[in-house]
Formats: sequence, structure tokens, C-alpha cells
Amino acid sequence: MSTKIADVIVPEIFNPYVVQRTMELSALVQSGIVQNTEEFDRLASAPTMVVDEFIEDIEVIGEIIFRYKDKEYSLDCHDGISIAESHKEDETTQEFATIDEFLNGFILDGKPIKDRVTELDIVFH
Repeated sequence: MSTKIADVIVPEIFNPYVVQRTMELSALVQSGIVQNTEEFDRLASAPTMVVDEFIEDIEVIGEIIFRYKDKEYSLDCHDGISIAESHKEDETTQEFATIDEFLNGFILDGKPIKDRVTELDIVFH
């Protein structure tokens, strides 16, 4: 089994370093044109779950439960993607033939899930 960068780099440790080092080296910051703010730190240190990692979890694990805002969703990947609000499967189930179709076609608050991956709270996988 090969080692991946995600297996070695711990985002909680690495992200603050990258933010700090980028700020130190930035000519815009050094000149005073741009200043570091709490909002910048919050945005730059956002969760690092990227779409590729999400896809890998779907393909390898096959079953994922996640929360988005106040709703919990159950995702199952066997012969396509089936996703529904947890405990409301009958009323909310959506089916997708491929992961790509799911990433682009499953909409949360007006955006495809691929654009919301960093906002998901993974409960179980």
C-alpha cells in the first residue's frame, strides 16, 4: 500500500504553518497593502476535505453518513449512488448512476455537493 500525502500531513498542524509562512513571504503583506485579519485566518484554515478525498471515501468505503447544517444524510454506493436524509429514506431518496452525476446533481442550499464538501461533517464512514 502506497503512502499518500494525506496520510502524512496533518491539516490541523500544517494549515496554520502554511497561512503564517505565506503571510510572511507575501510582498503585499510586507508592503502593508494587505493585512492579516481574523476572517482571513478563519477562511484560510477551513476544513481541508477536498472533493478527491470525498470521492475516494465513496469508492472505497461505500457507505457514508454526513451532516450538513441541521440535516443528516446517508449515502450508499453500490451499483450507483443512493442518498437520502437519515430516517427519511422513503421520502427523500435520490439515485445517481455515477459519482460524477452525484457530485454535480445532488444540490445542497442551491449548490452541487462538490461545492459544499468542505462544509460537510462526516459522522460515519
